[in-house]
Amino acid sequence: MFQKCVTFVQSLCHLVCNMYAKVKDHNHLVRDVNSKAILNTDKAGLNDYRLKLEIAKQQQAEKLENKQRLEKLEQDMGVIKALLFEIAGKK
Repeated sequence: MFQKCVTFVQSLCHLVCNMYAKVKDHNHLVRDVNSKAILNTDKAGLNDYRLKLEIAKQQQAEKLENKQRLEKLEQDMGVIKALLFEIAGKK
């Protein structure tokens, strides 16, 4: 039984290894032999990309929030200015 399992795992590994071919001069790239697609196997690079993407989203959200706060302040200042002109005109 054990020998059958080992043989199955070896054949499965052989099958998987033959599905991808290494790309010359690029350790983190492989080519799918069926679709001819080039795949990036650099998980650290993918994680870095995702982290940078999340940081960029957060920065974009902060910019939008700051813009909205500034617009609100400008509106409030306009109201205050109008009230001051109204007070100054009554005297």
